[in-house]
Amino acid sequence: MDAEYHLFHIPVYHPRHMIPKRDACGPANQPYSVQGNSDSRMNQPIGVEEKQSTSATMRREYVLPHRQIGQRVWRFDQVESTNALALELAHDVAYHGLAIWADAQTAGRGRLGRSWYSEPRAGVLLSVLVFPPPRVQRPVFLTAWAAVAVCETIYHVIGMPPRIKWPNDVLVAGKKVCGILLEQRVGTVVGIGLNVNTSEDFFTAYQLSQAASLKTVAQRLFDVEQVGQLLLDRLDTGYAALLRGQGEEVESAWRRYSDVWGHEVLVQLLHGEMCRGRLLEMSFDGLILEEAGEPRFFLPEEVAEIFRADEPNGSHSLRSAML
Repeated sequence: MDAEYHLFHIPVYHPRHMIPKRDACGPANQPYSVQGNSDSRMNQPIGVEEKQSTSATMRREYVLPHRQIGQRVWRFDQVESTNALALELAHDVAYHGLAIWADAQTAGRGRLGRSWYSEPRAGVLLSVLVFPPPRVQRPVFLTAWAAVAVCETIYHVIGMPPRIKWPNDVLVAGKKVCGILLEQRVGTVVGIGLNVNTSEDFFTAYQLSQAASLKTVAQRLFDVEQVGQLLLDRLDTGYAALLRGQGEEVESAWRRYSDVWGHEVLVQLLHGEMCRGRLLEMSFDGLILEEAGEPRFFLPEEVAEIFRADEPNGSHSLRSAML
């Protein structure tokens, strides 16, 4: 029986040109030049550095006009890391809005130096490069923006409520379906790994018992390309809101999807201290925790993890902190 895909209607964008094993800059498996005037590079495909070029032949490039995020999209069959590729370009504002999207990664990475394991052609492996104005350069703004876009995409696709787990994971039914990695140079690279059709067998093989995919939680297959395009749309919409000074819209959605505001929580700080109390306030400006009857203020940049005290992960974290 043929696999049944759950499809939804979003605009279909056609590639501007296909990039096979040879392109305008030279033979395949040769590094594209990243030197010269930025304006001359705007309409030609560019790869980076020898380490990436041998395994990162671009499949196609296309443009999504009249937008900030994904105005150019580079599609690859396989790269070492979409974030590493984007970081090579993060010194040059000419690449603002570039999206690098691969079907597979051989050296994907996550937060705190962890590895990111992904089943080939089963998820959206995406990095976007932005050069935001100073008022929205803080990691809390940009991580929230990406996480909300992921949540909106997931809810649209499967109709199940996602949840943001501080600071950069997205869960469905209590399991991680997406991770976000923010890396900043002159520009900022936001990497997103969204498990779409990843199988239970893959999670079992890599001992990822707390991971899931849209397929495993919804019990059906999805069109990965359409999910990725929808995610790019949501990212663009949210980024435009930030630029218009409507960060409170992103902040409100981020707070709602986090589902910890007003609850008894455990807050783990970056230096290791664990605090417990009711979360009275959660905003981009800071968090207020009622601890032993007294309010305590934290900047978002001070907070490593937040757990709901009434959930298994919260209880486990509290026991670990007490040992």
